Amino acid sequence: MQKKKISGMLLAALMCMLLTGCCLSHDWEEATCTAPKTCTKCGKTEGEVLAHDWAEATCTIPKTCKDCGAAEGEALGHTWTEATCTEAKTCTVCGVAEGEPAGHSLTEATYQAPAVCSICGAEDGEPLEPDFEKYGLRCDVVEGQNYYYYTQCYDNPSFGTRGTAVFTSETLASDENHPALEGYEWKKVYVDVVFDDENAWQFGVSTSSCREDYYNIKAHDDSIVYSESEYGTYGTYTVNFNGVDYTDCIQYSYSSWSGWIEQSITYSLECTFRVPVGYDGTVVGLRNANVTWEEGQYIYDLDNSETLFFRVP
Repeated sequence: MQKKKISGMLLAALMCMLLTGCCLSHDWEEATCTAPKTCTKCGKTEGEVLAHDWAEATCTIPKTCKDCGAAEGEALGHTWTEATCTEAKTCTVCGVAEGEPAGHSLTEATYQAPAVCSICGAEDGEPLEPDFEKYGLRCDVVEGQNYYYYTQCYDNPSFGTRGTAVFTSETLASDENHPALEGYEWKKVYVDVVFDDENAWQFGVSTSSCREDYYNIKAHDDSIVYSESEYGTYGTYTVNFNGVDYTDCIQYSYSSWSGWIEQSITYSLECTFRVPVGYDGTVVGLRNANVTWEEGQYIYDLDNSETLFFRVP
């Protein structure tokens, strides 16, 4: 009877433990950022919820807990750089790109330079082809060297003569005859030709010269306007240099003969130019006088197989 009473008391105590949720030994699950330390058997909790372990907000994701994924606040948003000629606008924080590059803003190509982007300076293509190269005009006279110059005789054009020519040049200082003008400088070319063959002695000499533009022959010839001054006939013309039109260019020339000295005669030609500072497109030529130059023709329309072309440095 006594044993039955004790067993009944133990059973009652066990039922009480089960009903109150208690357990003899807890099986604890560690606290997280959303729940305190908790018994997996009975659900009892102990302590506090842990703090979130936050990952900083990014351009596209708000501040986020590394453990539970909870988010707080707003994404930062992108910090954009402006689009460039070759790159789309780009976030300086995460590097993501959006949209399209702005594209180049190109200047026109010139004879001295290719097309250039006015924003970033990138070059595109090649410079324009100079006319002397396009038309195959040989401009290979070297200053100070001797060259044979072939032309026709004066009294009997059916005969030809040959002289020895030399070209030299200089940059002139400004003076009362060569007034200074901002952006321009004065150049002078000297040509001396000595004729001493029998045909020259018997029939005389005819000469022909020309002044051309190495880069744009037609623009030079079409723009020139001739006038008279105390220095004789001079021409004003336009030169395009590095994309800029220089409209105050001047050219004039003077020629003379030395007279015969022991069956030798010298022809001298002086050509003076006002051109843009640094311009290298002025050309002086000696042509065979038997080649006719018709109205409306340009130097590239003629037979220049015997022409001497000197490009002024």
